[in-house]
Amino acid sequence: MDSRGYFTLNIQEVALDLGVSPEKFTKILKIVQNLEPDGVASTCLEECLIIQLRKKNQLTPLLENLIKNYLKDIGQGKLTKVADRLAIPVQKLQEQVDFLKTLNPKPAAGFGSNQDTRFITPDIIIEKIENEYIVLVNDVSTPRLMINSLYKEMINNPQADKGTRNFIEKKLHGAIWLIKSIEQRRITLYKIANVLVDLQRGFLDKGRQYLVPLNLKDVAERLDIHESTVSRAIANKYVQTPRGLYPLKFFFSSGVNNVTGKKISAEAIKKNIEDLIATEDPKKPFSDQKICQLLQQKGIKIARRTVGKYREELGIPAAVQRRRY
Repeated sequence: MDSRGYFTLNIQEVALDLGVSPEKFTKILKIVQNLEPDGVASTCLEECLIIQLRKKNQLTPLLENLIKNYLKDIGQGKLTKVADRLAIPVQKLQEQVDFLKTLNPKPAAGFGSNQDTRFITPDIIIEKIENEYIVLVNDVSTPRLMINSLYKEMINNPQADKGTRNFIEKKLHGAIWLIKSIEQRRITLYKIANVLVDLQRGFLDKGRQYLVPLNLKDVAERLDIHESTVSRAIANKYVQTPRGLYPLKFFFSSGVNNVTGKKISAEAIKKNIEDLIATEDPKKPFSDQKICQLLQQKGIKIARRTVGKYREELGIPAAVQRRRY
């Protein structure tokens, strides 16, 4: 089975490999499908949902018809079309769809391996003390590099072989350079974090909608370093803030100009879109064009296709799929 709990192999081929008839293998598969969690070992989504309903004694002819013939239309939000074909009120169809959504389309999702689980230790910690934000470099888990005193003694020993002393001295210079480079990178990261605290104070104080557009050049110029240095320093780095854990790249957001000519970040626009959709009438959800108009009333000039792009990045369905009946 795959990570969802589905059996996706070819029954004929597996039966041949095991030296049994396809009919016998199918009977065994049916036995496995009766195990927990409900829906496990299904060969497709439709079978998974039907097995769950059957085990709950809740499989009706209407639900079976919806699962076998109309899942795609339901997923696309075409409830009116489906209701017309089935000659039932769209409100009744909405109830049936809501019930289907309570089923588990991935019965083994909670039983898979944790190979994909990532535990993130923040590289930077930003804490608010009274009215100030304090930046801390979280290097507790990083081992401290030091020069072994034995090699220092060997260099200073006049009786040591000259070739050995030269070899050790060369290696020590390399070790010292490495230690200094790591420390310099730590200092650079600390300075970048302080600049971010200064430039993104609105986000830290008020939330995501106050994140301002920022690029690598803005920070590099403040620190008098190259953009590539900033890029390398923030790569794969995370910061713990009073508002949550974020990758450092989160603070470098593109943006658009509002009606006053002031730039507003993409993250701030996304937050506005989320807020608008959260307040919409479920029976008349906002189209992307309507959201575009509402944002313009707030002074945010943005194209309809950009609204659609941001909405999809937020994982929010289109208006036709959000509509309730």
